[in-house]
Amino acid sequence: VQTLTGETQFVLPNGGRLLLDAAGSNAKVAGEGFAAGVSYQHFFDRSGLTDSLTVRADYVSPKFATLGNLDAINSTSYTASAQYTHQFTQRFMISSTASYLKGRGNFGDRYRLGATSYYRIDRKWTLQAGVDYTKFPSAFSGGGGVSFNIGLVFQPDYRRRAEARFESRDKQAELSYSQSGLNQLNSVGFGGILTRQDGSARALGYASYSGNRFDASVSHATFGPNLSDVTAVNATSVRVGTSLAFADGSFGIGRRINDSFMLLSPHKNLGKRSVVAGQSLAENNYIGKSGTLGAAVNNFLGSYSTQSVQYDVENPPTGYDTGPGVFRVHPP
Repeated sequence: VQTLTGETQFVLPNGGRLLLDAAGSNAKVAGEGFAAGVSYQHFFDRSGLTDSLTVRADYVSPKFATLGNLDAINSTSYTASAQYTHQFTQRFMISSTASYLKGRGNFGDRYRLGATSYYRIDRKWTLQAGVDYTKFPSAFSGGGGVSFNIGLVFQPDYRRRAEARFESRDKQAELSYSQSGLNQLNSVGFGGILTRQDGSARALGYASYSGNRFDASVSHATFGPNLSDVTAVNATSVRVGTSLAFADGSFGIGRRINDSFMLLSPHKNLGKRSVVAGQSLAENNYIGKSGTLGAAVNNFLGSYSTQSVQYDVENPPTGYDTGPGVFRVHPP
């Protein structure tokens, strides 16, 4: 299958933003197809309080195919959704959503209306409560109707989050904790989820590690009919990723590269000393370090945009001039 995609946006004078995207495909089995979408976003500044509105519509033709959908099985022809968030005070806000999915062929239509309130108890604790109504096609009618949910969130900082929540439709109770990893050397992330609902229970634990030349993750999931027998079925996955990077005669092995990258090699007058690269070098929180396996790899750059990157020399010679320690790059 071959696909061609494009997107653009327009910033409007009233503070809104209009986004347009489209894609075409040519698949051996399905033939030619296309998809298109339009979205409007608007933010309202109310003297220290902020409201937001997002409206979006998408259409997918019957023969539109992707690498993950080679046979162009598109059960939905178009979707429309809207979300409005109103901030009543610095601590309390409500987010309302509505969505409609038009089914194709024998697949019926679906829609959902919902509202969720958020009350910030203090800097770390937030209480959430909501209600929604969902209408599925008759074949899935058992999961529709009115549902209530409530949750308590503890988030002491941007990396750590714990949550307890309950949802009435499936009588689902869930406990979760996560600490996100950082794209820095020796960063560790981990977390777990325990879920119970009518007739089933499941648990998931995971961890990730970011090394200088690789990243690794492991997860283990268990399933069972209830919490006392949650380990009836087990599944474990392990993943290790690395990259081989070349640029202007330099070479380095680093973590996986999602977009663009930079290689930083030491000058020959530094001998065996290493150079380090990263967004922030405070407290040695850098992204890459040069060594036996090549240059320091900064794998966290975006293409076609100018960015500032920092660098330094580890234990430089006395009086050595490392320059400004930051420079601007515009990766392709």
